[in-house]
Amino acid sequence: MRAPIDQHPRDAAAPRSWRAMALLEVGKGCTVLAALLLVAVGGWQWPLQALRSHHFVVDWSRSSQDLLLAVAGGYAALRFIEAAGLWQGRPWARWTSLTSYFAYIPLELWQLAHGGSHWLIGVLVMSVGVATALAIQPLPQRAERKLRKSRGMGSG
Repeated sequence: MRAPIDQHPRDAAAPRSWRAMALLEVGKGCTVLAALLLVAVGGWQWPLQALRSHHFVVDWSRSSQDLLLAVAGGYAALRFIEAAGLWQGRPWARWTSLTSYFAYIPLELWQLAHGGSHWLIGVLVMSVGVATALAIQPLPQRAERKLRKSRGMGSG
């Protein structure tokens, strides 16, 4: 029997919703990489002004800037790894995504309480929606079988 056009037999267990979230994670990673490229080309003035406008007023020494670049690069790498795991229907990617989205929610609420914008409300709604959808989505069949097998419940 042939797999549906949108699913390869090797990774047919990945739900479409997980694949949509994988594309969202790729978008986040690309956004951070684009920002890093702009910083490399244009210097630090515009991102520092943006951070100051969002109540992140700190003393940005050269070592702080290097640390910020390293953290941003790590964040982008994590988004790409998470996207690959979601695309393939890996359970660890689900938990990584859930942790990520639920970690953002308190920060977004804090920013909203301190003068958020309509854009921030949209980000908050998206975070809650994606985290909820991912939390209620059952594990792919392949992962469920492995979990049952590891618990000694057989495959039925």
